[in-house]
Amino acid sequence: MDYSTTKELRTGDNPARWRGHLKNLLPAPNKIKEVIHHAALSYNEIGAFMIDLRNVEGMGARALEFAILTAARSGEVRGATWSEIDINVNTWTIPAKRMKMKKEHKVPLAGDTIKLLKAIPRIGGTDLIFSNTKSAELSDVTLTAVLRRIERNVTAHGCLSMPV
Repeated sequence: MDYSTTKELRTGDNPARWRGHLKNLLPAPNKIKEVIHHAALSYNEIGAFMIDLRNVEGMGARALEFAILTAARSGEVRGATWSEIDINVNTWTIPAKRMKMKKEHKVPLAGDTIKLLKAIPRIGGTDLIFSNTKSAELSDVTLTAVLRRIERNVTAHGCLSMPV
């Protein structure tokens, strides 16, 4: 940056000036925040974690398991419907309106995921795969409650990434 400010080596305005130039392109230094990642499981913990998770009963635990197996966000999983699942080709098609980027997304479903889906009972009166006792969508804290129940200091969103 110092080199670019040397008047003898350039013509025109200083390309490193803040006012009237970089101020319009970059965030203000006092507005830059340190990125704080969600608490996540390490990849070498996932095996034991999945065993613990499969021993927890309830729709919330199954939704969390599905989220991990599909690497999907909590909201996508909680809103998942049976009509979005195609067992014949092992895919889950999430409509654009439920995706963060507003673009339809097809998720391949592996063996364990298909096995999980086949074990979940279909509840009358709703197309939701993971519904609560009132046949409505699970709340946004349901998956977090499952994690607390099995005493893991991670977040549902943190289950999408496995740091080494």
